[in-house]
Amino acid sequence: GSVTVPLSAIVNRDELTGIYTVSSSNTALLRWVRLGRIYSDRAEVVSGLSANEKFIAEAEGKLYNGAPVVTK
Repeated sequence: GSVTVPLSAIVNRDELTGIYTVSSSNTALLRWVRLGRIYSDRAEVVSGLSANEKFIAEAEGKLYNGAPVVTK
């Protein structure tokens, strides 16, 4: 099945689209992804993210590579 993520998780940089994932050391890691269909509040990720990976649902522009992530 395809992976869908909330639109709030999507990071746009120029022509690239990314999602912040959570690295094994609990830091933010920007991963470039390719999106498929966009639904009302979610986007389908067709490549770059596997279904069981942790990602950060709301980036809010505060994140950067290596930022510490507090997992709830």
